[in-house]
Amino acid sequence: MTTAMLSKEATMTDLRGRYFVEATVEAGPANRADAIVFTPFDGRQLLWHAGNDTPFHPLSLEVFEIDEDGQPVRQVPAQLDEGVLTWIAQGELAAGGRRRYRIGFDGQDAPAMQSLGKPVFRDRVIVTDLGKELLVSQNTTELGRYRYRDVWKPFFYPLNGPHGSVVRGIESEHPHQHGLYLSYGGEDCLGVNIWSEVGTVRPPLGPAGKMLHDTFEWIEYGWVYGQFRQRLTYVKPDGHPFARELRTVRFYAPTADIRIVDWTVRLEEPADTGQRRVALACRVANSMRVRDQTQKSDDGMMGALREKPGRIENSAGGVGELASRGGAFNWLDFSGPVEEGWNGIALFDHPDNPGPGAFSCREYGVFTVGRSYPTDRTARSGAALFRYRAYIHAGDATQGRVACAYEDYAHPCRVVLATEIGQQ
Repeated sequence: MTTAMLSKEATMTDLRGRYFVEATVEAGPANRADAIVFTPFDGRQLLWHAGNDTPFHPLSLEVFEIDEDGQPVRQVPAQLDEGVLTWIAQGELAAGGRRRYRIGFDGQDAPAMQSLGKPVFRDRVIVTDLGKELLVSQNTTELGRYRYRDVWKPFFYPLNGPHGSVVRGIESEHPHQHGLYLSYGGEDCLGVNIWSEVGTVRPPLGPAGKMLHDTFEWIEYGWVYGQFRQRLTYVKPDGHPFARELRTVRFYAPTADIRIVDWTVRLEEPADTGQRRVALACRVANSMRVRDQTQKSDDGMMGALREKPGRIENSAGGVGELASRGGAFNWLDFSGPVEEGWNGIALFDHPDNPGPGAFSCREYGVFTVGRSYPTDRTARSGAALFRYRAYIHAGDATQGRVACAYEDYAHPCRVVLATEIGQQ
């Protein structure tokens, strides 16, 4: 795998003598803000069309936003991976609007950069393997940790928003609900249960199976995102394997207030009965809960209402657990106090996921999005693909522009590459 990252400091004059192609980003019917945009990019073929037979060097790539006169506005973070060029369309882009970019490239090493003494964008998103967990960081800021060894199922904790972690770790109350994680089955789904984490027979909680880490195929970092690809084996309570998963997790930090965690899960057909539910789940930080389950409720609900309760919102405009539990929404958001601020985390369901999906939530702090493994063999080809996104933000769903962010995920901006190749 080849990943290309932009130089940290550059000006448009650095592109002299290099090839370039222009790209237009179209917002479409939705308003955009710091949108992630991407397009197929084959530098070797572009060089060949320009009459240059030297090998394309991915590290030569640089992307600049340009104005209507073709003059540079700013350099933007960009990253090339498996033939797809990704960058951040920084700032606001109104519905129906367009923005122009110039992509510079050549067949040699990245050009020498002039030292401007001022970085033009934030530092790289770095993923570091610490042996039992992956550390995700940007510059000196810890964004999160992915714990993958000596656990029943891998999970992110902490997962930091603008003011602190928006998820909790392992605690005595519902100890199987921790951080941000993928689950399989459930307490009432028959078949194997990799929702609970109980080694003894305690119906309906256990015994439970596990998701075991096999290996990382690769771990990468870049100016736009850090990512890893992991192989896992699902085992029954007796240790017998019944399914294998290929998991790709990509972590973005496009602004100081936003974190994005994309999950792409390729799961072979489980040798299992039951609903075989595959879900992305989150247990929010205790301070964000609507209710405290450890305290007695006076209204028949699960736990006492907190003095400063969190807030549950969904894409249909509903607020609260009763309006959000069991619904087929585009997204569900849970926000609340985090240290000195108010932060939230939303789960997004991708429209291309197989079969109908559903959200679930409880006011004491857990919420999920998932669906059963498809039963249509002709559509499955031996494995199914599930895609989910976690979106961490400042404020509540409105302040965090969650609806806008969902559109970027489900219906991304269109990118049009020019047919002509220029040379500075």
